[in-house]
Amino acid sequence: MATKTEKNWTVNSYTLGTWTDLVAEPSTVAAVIIAANAAASVSIRQEDGGSEEAMLLPLSPVGDNEAYSFDVRSLNITGTQKLQVFADTIGVSFTASGVV
Repeated sequence: MATKTEKNWTVNSYTLGTWTDLVAEPSTVAAVIIAANAAASVSIRQEDGGSEEAMLLPLSPVGDNEAYSFDVRSLNITGTQKLQVFADTIGVSFTASGVV
């Protein structure tokens, strides 16, 4: 059986109003942490080849200086799939934790 290695992926810089890759390698994601330094609307999706496969977190508000943990338990990112994040304001950080 292959050994899994724990890993964290982080996005602190992104272009407003566009989807940004958070996890872009085969992996199993356990949780995503969203932390905002300013009020924002955020979203998380799984995509493959530019096509949305699943909207995991529809556009949702996050308050100024708030943080949330989004538990996805064991979301498998396979092949060319990606876990992407979206924010409409500067000052949001996204961190995913899982194994590769």
